Amino acid sequence: MLFVGTGEMADRAVAAVAAVAPGITAFDLVDAVLQAIVGVFDPAKRAWYGRRQAVVDQNSELRERDQIKRQTQNETIATALRDMGLDGMSPDVVVALIGLASHATYTRWIEASGDRDVTALAADVLAELRTTITALTQGSAANGTFPEPV
Repeated sequence: MLFVGTGEMADRAVAAVAAVAPGITAFDLVDAVLQAIVGVFDPAKRAWYGRRQAVVDQNSELRERDQIKRQTQNETIATALRDMGLDGMSPDVVVALIGLASHATYTRWIEASGDRDVTALAADVLAELRTTITALTQGSAANGTFPEPV
């Protein structure tokens, strides 16, 4: 009962992958899948999601089950990405970004005050992810520094 909707999230993610245009950027792909996933989050049940997460966080068996659920979703999405032609490490990297973005969006949504829209939070998370990856890729490999924030 605590993990209801898991299959729907994976189904939405796979449908989003199948619907992307050829030549889409990795970030646009992550965004498309993220928007599909967060569509499952029912604003009317936000308080319930918060209580559910508190229960999961306090129980090691439920945390393990939550990890298994996320891993299964990731494997399903990775298969869809490979089916669309991504190869090598690309599907794994994109799936990791999707997982990171969806988990961050979910966590921020259930912890947010007021009625913060989940799609707006998802956009914020994706923007932060882009900024972080840009900083990582533009940092100096020689000394490990990052560019100044803008």
